[in-house]
Parts: sequence; C-alpha cells; structure tokens
Amino acid sequence: MKSTQEIIREAETLFQTGDFDRARDLLTQVVDHDPQHVEALNDLGVLAYQKQRLTEAERWFRKALQHDDSFIEAHLNLLAIMLDQYRFAEALLHTLH
Repeated sequence: MKSTQEIIREAETLFQTGDFDRARDLLTQVVDHDPQHVEALNDLGVLAYQKQRLTEAERWFRKALQHDDSFIEAHLNLLAIMLDQYRFAEALLHTLH
C-alpha cells in the first residue's frame, strides 16, 4: 500500500503530464481518508484553477486554510484567484490578516 505522500507525488506527476482526472481521483482518495490534508486540499484547488473553475478552486484553498492557516501555498493560490477576479481590496485585506 502506498503512503499518503506517495499518492500526493503521483497525483502531482499526473497533473504535470496533463492527466487531470486521474490526479483529481488520487487527491480525492487522500481527502476522503484525511479530510484535513492541506496539501491534497490545495492541490485539488490547483486542479480546479487550471480548469478555470475558480469558485471551486477558492473553496478548496479556503478549506486548506481552515485546517492550517500557515500553509503559504494556499494563501498564494487564493490571492491569485482574487487578483484574477479584480478583487483587489479583498486580496489586500487577505494579505494583512
């Protein structure tokens, strides 16, 4: 049986090669097993972001931050969404919190 980190790495490799559906399936397995796994939550957000599903991506990033507010990647990804949507004031407030 693979470790969680091995599954995450496999999903990231699949993502890099463009196999988004299989990557999402693996990350979903991780989150089903550990709903607080911030790296998997963030990666699911990245997958949604790549498919321009910004509302879904934001939801994943926020969920990751609910479990670990110090997870910088999720903060940066959330800021990217806010900037993409011209939500500059909200982005600024987010960086100050």
